[in-house]
Amino acid sequence: MTAAAKLREKISYLSALIDDNRTGAGERQAAESARARVAAALAKAEPEQRAAWEPWFTGAKYRATQGLPANGQLTRLIRDDLKLAVKMARATAGPGAVALAGDPFATMPASVKFSVTTPHYGSVRIKIAGIPEEWGYRTEVDRPYPGVNRVYREALVRLSEAVHEIANAYNYDNSDIQSDYFCKRYYLSVTDETGCSLPQSMSYRYEEH
Repeated sequence: MTAAAKLREKISYLSALIDDNRTGAGERQAAESARARVAAALAKAEPEQRAAWEPWFTGAKYRATQGLPANGQLTRLIRDDLKLAVKMARATAGPGAVALAGDPFATMPASVKFSVTTPHYGSVRIKIAGIPEEWGYRTEVDRPYPGVNRVYREALVRLSEAVHEIANAYNYDNSDIQSDYFCKRYYLSVTDETGCSLPQSMSYRYEEH
């Protein structure tokens, strides 16, 4: 392991300590100071790196919830955000109301439900269940192997994209895939009721009919 890799490992450890709600105020402050020092050392080891520890991606709500761990309180916040999105969509879709253009929650069938869990520390899983086939996907036989695949329709892909965006509002990401360095507040997975991962963006080639 290179010196830079060891420094990144220390930053990951300190970041997890800072985000753990069991960490006391004094210890968190010490960890934040230590992370700044390690980040400065990493900048010297790799001059192209930022001097201050600043992830390349931070969600809009990360700073306000920085001390919460990726379980318990944080999953409740994500769950509440999803409930609010559904409530707003239904309110604007009522008689005499004007639905927000492009709101995927507005076209979501009433049977669709969300569950937010933490299978283990540093992981958030959102399951979208109750998806009607005619709205969300079509099935096709997987050839030459036995089995059935789901080809997702545009409405479900747009909903999945919105769910990813809501959940990642509390996340940060400082990973560098080229150097096999992974550093996130939590790893997010959004699945259907069968456990299959749903697309993160509209770049997925969805079924149009």
